[in-house]
Amino acid sequence: MTVLVNNRLPEPGRFKDTTVKTYLESLLGVLSLNNSNAQTLLTKLEPLLNTRFGPNPPVDAEHGMFWLDNGNDPAWTLKLYTPDGWYDILYINVSTGIIKGGLWAVNTNGGNTINGLLEIIGLAGDDIYQLKLTASSGQTDKIFIAEQSTGADLFTIGNNGETKITGNAVVDSFSDIITLRVQGHSTQTNPLLTLETSSGTDVMTVDNSGKITAGGLRTGTFTLGVDTANSFTAAIDSGFLFVHTEGESQRVIAQFKTSGTALMNAIHSSSEYQQTTGALTGTTGLSNKVTISAHTDGKIYIENRNGSSKTINFTILG
Repeated sequence: MTVLVNNRLPEPGRFKDTTVKTYLESLLGVLSLNNSNAQTLLTKLEPLLNTRFGPNPPVDAEHGMFWLDNGNDPAWTLKLYTPDGWYDILYINVSTGIIKGGLWAVNTNGGNTINGLLEIIGLAGDDIYQLKLTASSGQTDKIFIAEQSTGADLFTIGNNGETKITGNAVVDSFSDIITLRVQGHSTQTNPLLTLETSSGTDVMTVDNSGKITAGGLRTGTFTLGVDTANSFTAAIDSGFLFVHTEGESQRVIAQFKTSGTALMNAIHSSSEYQQTTGALTGTTGLSNKVTISAHTDGKIYIENRNGSSKTINFTILG
């Protein structure tokens, strides 16, 4: 791991981003000690800086000097001197325990504020995580926030793992791989995916069995034992129903309506299927038939009395 052995820049010249990158990599050697609080971090920094700390860093310092400014104690700031002036690269508050990394400065030559970036780069040969955020035992607030200059949240990670992006999200594959994977929990019952309007109304859902509900579209699969029935909400009050018995050539295409006077009218039907209206309980329809039905409760019913268990695939189009 890189260790800071002196506080001089390797060569004179105008300050560059690559210079700070080199010194930040060295500083990571200190930060990676996983200190539990800001005070401990200070005790590691002070000997590293050869006791160069105090309330007033010199106006004309050596090029490349580090200085630990305690003029706002208990808030301390680690500074780096360059031809452009002093740059604040680390903020430590001993009282609150807040530690902030970054690169920002007031240019002492021109008086202009220079904004910069904190970049965490893995050191050669170190196969370790580059950033780790650990919530406290009593954490209730978010554990990570990226925000606009106005303070509006852009990206947050909650203590329960909930991730929220305000704005556009782009997933761009770097190779021929699965670009987005959503995996349900072993006990998943809620939808795997839900798309909503700004008011929270669902416009599309995908459940754990792969059923899709989106506007006038709904798909699904379920298994019916002998003399059993199943029902599902149609999501629309009229449309077309496609039903297919998996592994068999039996299928039906029908027009349905669940509002007003219920309707189930077959456009095409195999001999295994029959159509009706009303609720089905498992033994309502004819023997040796699979019955499909529309009911005024807004649901489509499918009943199996065909003598063996059936896997039913269905699609609704509005």
